[in-house]
Amino acid sequence: MRSTRFEGFVGAAATLVVLTVVSFAVGLGPAGWTVGVLAGLGAVALHIIARRHTSAPIGPADWVTLTRAVLVAGVAGLVARGGDGATIAWLVALSSIAL
Repeated sequence: MRSTRFEGFVGAAATLVVLTVVSFAVGLGPAGWTVGVLAGLGAVALHIIARRHTSAPIGPADWVTLTRAVLVAGVAGLVARGGDGATIAWLVALSSIAL
């Protein structure tokens, strides 16, 4: 239980960090922030729910999955923003890393 709380805190904080970086880089706007936060926190929540069904300690693969879930926030925010070449460059970069 304790590790899932820690993972949830790290995931939520990292979601906000990713969205802040993307927002400073290309500007997300209200739609991008809303979709990004909902997608990121939803993905982190699903990860935590899945982790609660196992008694195994958190491992490197779990951290990779959580990182990919957080990157979903940036991708979703950029898709909701739509836009220009800079947005597409960031979208390709984040999607490539997440994949």
